[in-house]
Amino acid sequence: MRNGRRGIQVTAAGDVTVEGNTLTGQFDAALLLSGGASGTLRPLVSENAMEQGEVGIALERTTGGTIARNARRANMQGMNIVDSEALTIAGNEIAGGRRSMISGARDLQLTENVIGRTLIVRAVSGTFVFTKNRFVGEDVGFGVDGRAVVLENRFQRAFISGGTQIDVERNEGKLLQVEGAAAVTARQPVHRTGQGHRAGSGGEPQPGGRSHRGRPGRAHPGQCDHRRCADFRRPRHR
Repeated sequence: MRNGRRGIQVTAAGDVTVEGNTLTGQFDAALLLSGGASGTLRPLVSENAMEQGEVGIALERTTGGTIARNARRANMQGMNIVDSEALTIAGNEIAGGRRSMISGARDLQLTENVIGRTLIVRAVSGTFVFTKNRFVGEDVGFGVDGRAVVLENRFQRAFISGGTQIDVERNEGKLLQVEGAAAVTARQPVHRTGQGHRAGSGGEPQPGGRSHRGRPGRAHPGQCDHRRCADFRRPRHR
């Protein structure tokens, strides 16, 4: 399907499967799936290609479901997902464009995606699992109300706001900043800032427990409480 306002649009309740389509040049959304008046929608979206449009995949009012192994290239927005519960996003390629946006999610899982631009995830409740994703040259930002697990990702800079428990382990990047969390567990080199501001300029903790600026370092794994920032350069793999 080529050009036009939208490539595929479905408003329904229950299971909806969209597989193996090529959608090019839509000036609204290449794929738009919405829950109907009688209930939410459960999507299975896989093996599709969306290119050169406004939005690659747009979802509204979904429960469960999977978005897997899709390619979204040169869209202005790779994804725009609103009001989802128990959604899994896995193994997708999102290249080009400005950003992808997920808001109003509960029990969200993103794993093994390759994302070329900024990702913003807002107002996530329940458990947010973010594992083995790779970002190419851009930032990622999370607004979390519940627990977040951030494991084995590669990104330039990541910013996490809020949350009851943030677990961080074996990530690679320049900066991981956490603010407003009730508790943070970081099983990798950690540097806490005194005021909870951006920690990247303070330098990487050095052997002997000192940082570049001569202050006591926090290089050991452990429990990072209060409103602190976790800053890392490269992980120490176990």
